[in-house]
Amino acid sequence: MQTGSLTYIKVGIKCCEVFFETLNSPGLCVQSQSVLSLYGSGFTTGISVDLGHDTADIVPVYEGGLISYAHMQTHYASVDISKFIKDSFDERNIGLDIHAEEVLDGIKKNLYLTQNVAMSRKNYRRTYVLPSGEEIDISQEAFMAAEMMIQPVLVKGYETEVMPLQEAVVTCAMKCDAELRPELYDAVVPCGGVSMIPGLNERLATEIENITNKPVTVLSSPEAYAVSWLGGATFAGMPASKKMWVSKKQYEDYGEKIVRNKFM
Repeated sequence: MQTGSLTYIKVGIKCCEVFFETLNSPGLCVQSQSVLSLYGSGFTTGISVDLGHDTADIVPVYEGGLISYAHMQTHYASVDISKFIKDSFDERNIGLDIHAEEVLDGIKKNLYLTQNVAMSRKNYRRTYVLPSGEEIDISQEAFMAAEMMIQPVLVKGYETEVMPLQEAVVTCAMKCDAELRPELYDAVVPCGGVSMIPGLNERLATEIENITNKPVTVLSSPEAYAVSWLGGATFAGMPASKKMWVSKKQYEDYGEKIVRNKFM
């Protein structure tokens, strides 16, 4: 099972209760989503860039273990992208009525990032057909909503709570010991639905290298949205993982204590 980096102990306790007492499972193992994203990419050390629905978490992982004190958040996830697009439509007097969720999800599939924002706009025109059949121009939303991840001040024109993604990654690495940083930068792993935005990986690598003046490897995956699940399958198949599982008998004998001892 996978879960977020900061709440996996609490969730693990509740999961053990449900899986053992309700579903009668023989065993359970809870691992951080950040750790599993590294396993799913073939690494045990690196930086997980988890761009999900309601949070964007950047967490370093060393030899399969979280470095939790270096955890960072950008405060710009999928739900914030939807709000950004909706606010932009409101300014243009475009109503989305009862189809709002469907339309927003469709528009988010058109988002992209460029290597250089100084490009000809006519080459990046985007349109979207509303359920009513009306075709609207979404060029501004398709570009700005994604660029907000990298340059929030440029997009909004004022300071916001959004932390640029590249700064979050670099700050996360800087919180770790200096000798670990080269190895962390060798495996920067974007995961989650937002990480599927075209151009994200290339732009993120460029921005990080501009800050650090050092090479960085941002790993790409055609299934970035599911890389943590792939990591879970990889982890479960490792012989060494068996000692990390909690069996039903252990749970019955020790209760919450064994969960904390195994997963904390």
